[in-house]
Amino acid sequence: CRGMKKAPARAPWEKRFTSHHGARLHYSSKQNPCPICSRTKDGDCRWGAEWIACHTGAEANDLRPGQTIEALGQNWYLSRTNGGHSGASHIYRPHRSGQRQSQHRSKCNTNTLAMVATCRRFYALLRPHVHAGLRLPIWEHCSPMELGLVANTYTSIQQLIHRLQEARRIDPTLARLLPIARHWLKAMGYQLADLQRFQRHYLGYRRAGDEHHQTQAPHCCRVDTARL
Repeated sequence: CRGMKKAPARAPWEKRFTSHHGARLHYSSKQNPCPICSRTKDGDCRWGAEWIACHTGAEANDLRPGQTIEALGQNWYLSRTNGGHSGASHIYRPHRSGQRQSQHRSKCNTNTLAMVATCRRFYALLRPHVHAGLRLPIWEHCSPMELGLVANTYTSIQQLIHRLQEARRIDPTLARLLPIARHWLKAMGYQLADLQRFQRHYLGYRRAGDEHHQTQAPHCCRVDTARL
């Protein structure tokens, strides 16, 4: 249309992404380094007006949750260390008041300590179940409760590994439990596969749903993760 001025064309490096909320998003690049860690080799770091998701994160600045850093002309506090889709990004939020930072730091410390304690308690509760599941007699002599123990313990080990991977960022000493948990998962996986073959060939189970239903253990054989 006549009389309408066209917006000036942007250079390729000036283009930015836009979120579904309409806010402009920035991705790290050679022309646009991350404001926290100065990352330029890829677009893993991203930020908007109210948050920064840094892939390298606090490790580059020796920060702990609640501590602040200056970037983009203002102060930001480290909100969490396991953010982003992969759980590997450090999330920063604008720091507006000392009271808010103090409250957030107290909340973060409480949550992180609770996560570490939960992982240790989960590991201690799961260990006897693993040993029992690996020392079962031949399948013909097992009760339904013992058969169900195998599948439920396998699922609980998977949950334990996931929790340890998150909590080891807070307490590095938990990393020594990961090889043990992975060894449990491998051994219990062999046990579960052998049980499923027995159920198919000798008990006539055909559908995966029937197999899963028959291998469910009573509540007393399960590790109650909801109460951890």
